[in-house]
Amino acid sequence: VTEAPDWRQALREATLAPGDGRPFRLILIDAQLPGVDVFELARQLRELQGEGPVTVVVLTAAGVRGDAARCRASGIAAYLTKPVGARELLEALLLALEESAAGDRERLLITRHRIRERELSRERGAREERKAA
Repeated sequence: VTEAPDWRQALREATLAPGDGRPFRLILIDAQLPGVDVFELARQLRELQGEGPVTVVVLTAAGVRGDAARCRASGIAAYLTKPVGARELLEALLLALEESAAGDRERLLITRHRIRERELSRERGAREERKAA
C-alpha cells in the first residue's frame, strides 16, 4: 500500500513503482484533491504503470453531468459519491478488479446504482434458489 498526501506525490510514487518492480494495479483517488483535474490524474497514473491491468476507483463529493463519459475516457473503473461505506467500497473494488482481470474493456462504469443492482440480483437469485428447493 502506497499513500500520497497530494497529487504531486501520487505522480512521483506512480513514476517510481514500475521501475521498482511493483507497479500499481489498484489506484484509489479522492476527487477533491486541490489543484488537479482528477480525470487527467487518473489517465496519467494509469499510463505510468505500463503493461498489465490497472484499476482506478474515484471517490467524489458530487458527480456532475458528463462525468461518466470523462471516466470512460480516463480509464476509471468505478466512480462513487461520498459518503461511501466500507461494504460499498469493498463491493466496488472487488467488482472493478474482477472486471479488470477478465480484460473486459467494454465494461460499464461502476457506480452506487450498479452495486445496488448487483446486490438485488443476488438477493433475487437466492430467493429463487430457496423456492426451487
